[in-house]
Amino acid sequence: DIARQGIRATINIKPVNHIGIGGSYSKRFQSNDLNKSDNLNGYVSFSKIPWIDGRIYANYNRNISNYMQTNIYSVRYSRPIIKMKLDGDIYYRLVNYNYFDSETKTDQQYYGASLSYRIAKKLVFNVMGEMAATQEEDIYRVNARITKSFWLKTTEMKYLIKLTMTGTVVLYM
Repeated sequence: DIARQGIRATINIKPVNHIGIGGSYSKRFQSNDLNKSDNLNGYVSFSKIPWIDGRIYANYNRNISNYMQTNIYSVRYSRPIIKMKLDGDIYYRLVNYNYFDSETKTDQQYYGASLSYRIAKKLVFNVMGEMAATQEEDIYRVNARITKSFWLKTTEMKYLIKLTMTGTVVLYM
């Protein structure tokens, strides 16, 4: 039986208030050299930006496997719309796929937005819309999610449990 194993290293730092920087590296491998991958990730986050009343997050991810390399660049802007009740965000993501066994290189662009409505202290409704643009077609996705959180206490520990129900609709055009 071949077991897949891996290692991961992560660092997150906050050099000054409201700025976060971080990165991670992970390596997955098997004894037969199948399904191996190297993943490098880095981000920078600016929160509580006064003139835009929100947060900006930029991320880069690179994954190399046996058969392909992906590079993902993304940026997200999020902010409260109604304090402690309604939050929103918009994002853009560019994904480059490079397949080693052919000369196929594909770029895919994602544009999206989401709203998160706090119905009660531990009950949240989220709706997300996204368009993925490729050279061949545009793909539209709408996702709705409701999450109920609650604490489970035992004599030794306290656990936060989240129950989530999700529904997704995808249109190919």
